[in-house]
Amino acid sequence: MKTLLLFFAGIFSMALMAQDGRPDVSYGDNGVIVSDIGMEGNKYIAGIGRGANDRVIIAGTNYESDYDNFIIAYQEDGSIDTSFGINGILWTDGNNESYMGINILPDEKILLQSVLEDEYTIKRLLPNGTLDVSFGINGQIQPFSSEVYGGELILDTDNNLLVLGKDAAINEPNIILKKFDVDGSSDITFGNNGTVSYTFGNVVEFGTSSFIIKDDRIFLGINYTENNIKSKNILKLMANGTVDIAFGNNGIATIPIDEEYTTSFSIFQDGSFLVGGLYWDYNSEIYIRKTIKLFPDASLNQSFGNNGAIIGGTGSYIQENQRVILDSSFNDFEGGITIVYSRFFSGGILDNSFQFSSNYMELGSADFLELSTGKFLIIGTDIWYNGPPINIILQRFNNSPLSTPEFQNQKTTIYPNPSNGIFTIEHNFYSEKEAYQITDITGKIIANGQMNDKQTQIDLSATQSGVYFLKTSNGVFRLLKN
Repeated sequence: MKTLLLFFAGIFSMALMAQDGRPDVSYGDNGVIVSDIGMEGNKYIAGIGRGANDRVIIAGTNYESDYDNFIIAYQEDGSIDTSFGINGILWTDGNNESYMGINILPDEKILLQSVLEDEYTIKRLLPNGTLDVSFGINGQIQPFSSEVYGGELILDTDNNLLVLGKDAAINEPNIILKKFDVDGSSDITFGNNGTVSYTFGNVVEFGTSSFIIKDDRIFLGINYTENNIKSKNILKLMANGTVDIAFGNNGIATIPIDEEYTTSFSIFQDGSFLVGGLYWDYNSEIYIRKTIKLFPDASLNQSFGNNGAIIGGTGSYIQENQRVILDSSFNDFEGGITIVYSRFFSGGILDNSFQFSSNYMELGSADFLELSTGKFLIIGTDIWYNGPPINIILQRFNNSPLSTPEFQNQKTTIYPNPSNGIFTIEHNFYSEKEAYQITDITGKIIANGQMNDKQTQIDLSATQSGVYFLKTSNGVFRLLKN
């Protein structure tokens, strides 16, 4: 009997370790890969990318050793890919170059972003790390003049390059968006001969955050200060680079969040926005985190989380099934990061089936990378007070994509419509809660609520006759009150 009890205890222990949020103990040493890349000094991660079969490429800089840059390739199981560079690592002299980011193409070629002699540069490397001279001019493109700073890169569905720069001219700062074909040549059909420029007028301070393509639309997070008022905004462009004037106020919508937050956003399958915000509080010496959800028109979904927000977590990743993983990590006063993540349903309710724990000490940096299996990596470096050496750290965690999306096969029917005031809302799906908002034709919010059943009644008997709009995650519906 004792043997039997031990056997069942072993099964229970293995099941616990395989639970979503727990370290994947089949990876490395108890879920952790530690790479000493053979050089003293602090290192930081500048970019990460995932290729086919979950091959992972990491770019970074050792900023205490003549700013040497490095790129490391890892196989799916965490072993270093020795076919890349020299025994899996490619070092370059960083005196005149600093790495910025990594994108992996379907053919495993690597787009490497850097600042090279003060100019934003994109190089394409072959899967083994050598320069692909068939790209651009001798393997690289420099999309902007030296007056344009920043530089961000995303790929469209055809793997063409969309490149974002910022011109901080004193009188009229603007963003510059360029499009390149996969071979590095300019796509002259985009914007004006391959370039889109959007001017913000007489503002002081401006920058960008998110840069996303969704359903052939381009979404940009734009932050600026005008007349001493700070605002965070979403700019929506059509596929050809023209502004989608039907969105927000002539194409730009303000994110309804307190001005102290720095924000970024991701987009749900139905077009809703998940907005993560954080700022450093100098009094408490901690990061303050908050996540909100916006309807597709960028108005606040007040039924999300607790009174419209999740406090203590920053939105970072939307799974295929539309559940979200939030970052609740905290920093000590010396810069060390203790990683903490949680998972929520799309309506902002905590998913208790996700129980996060880590098998490693504090980090000096930490980046999130989703894998094709639904599992995720936290990629970072040691914090200085746990060194030397300052190692590269990879941790893999269990996480199920839970294949059925919450928004799959949604259909909404409203009857009677027109109505004397009582409308029945019927939908053929169910999630943990479905938020709705009703506005009049001026955009004034008349009511907020949530639908927890497949059939819900909404009472507008007390309102004046006219046209109203019902907003849900499934779309916007017209209500006619007699």
